[in-house]
Amino acid sequence: MSVGCIPYLIQYFQYGGNFAAMPLTNHPVSFVLSSYFVSYLWADLIVGCLFYRSSITFATGWLHHTGFTIAIAISIIFAVPGVGMLIGILEWPTLVLATGHIWRSLRSDYGFGVVFFVTRIIFLAFPIYHLSTSYPNKYLWTVLLLAYPLNIYWFASWVKQQVRLFKEKRAEQRVNHTELSTDAENGANVPEMASSGSVADQFARELSPQAPPSSGSKLSEPSDYKTALTDRDGSLSSLSRMLGDHLPLPAVRC
Repeated sequence: MSVGCIPYLIQYFQYGGNFAAMPLTNHPVSFVLSSYFVSYLWADLIVGCLFYRSSITFATGWLHHTGFTIAIAISIIFAVPGVGMLIGILEWPTLVLATGHIWRSLRSDYGFGVVFFVTRIIFLAFPIYHLSTSYPNKYLWTVLLLAYPLNIYWFASWVKQQVRLFKEKRAEQRVNHTELSTDAENGANVPEMASSGSVADQFARELSPQAPPSSGSKLSEPSDYKTALTDRDGSLSSLSRMLGDHLPLPAVRC
């Protein structure tokens, strides 16, 4: 239906919307394609009730498919099945939506909305106008007019959905920004460790055994031993003042 409507679109623009002058308006091919589309609609309902019942809603399923069936049947009765094929362009948004369901990478909510608005809101107004002004039957256009409120309702529902999703996304971004700012502030209040390492590392270095003196610096005099012990005790005292109450220091006996 989406592809079959293209020749009718070309003729529609070529003849300026004059359905009475369009060769395809009452062509046998138009009758066959219109009948096929009606068969597809009811096959979709039957198979959907068996395998994907949750996707067959009243508006998008029963009301939509029944409405299309009535419209195409009336176009055949009035010998204008080409009109039913022309409005096959209204299925282009459905094609975009179905493509996004099958291939997630190709899903585009805004693309669906744009195609829906162009075809079902803007374009549909022109066949309604031309049928009401240029076709002998002055009441045939009312069949297409009945679909207009439903399309407006669906488009308004889509707009509300997109507004809600946009607000939820903005709220989530604000929450994430607030959390990042809080983490940054908390990080700035944490004191930096000394460049020489943590307190535990300094403590381990202070208590680690010192390397034996080299042959060139022997402690030969008692005063040298006393000086070395004094330096060690001074280092431990400084370390104890630095640690405070963090770690208990063992008593050092000389």
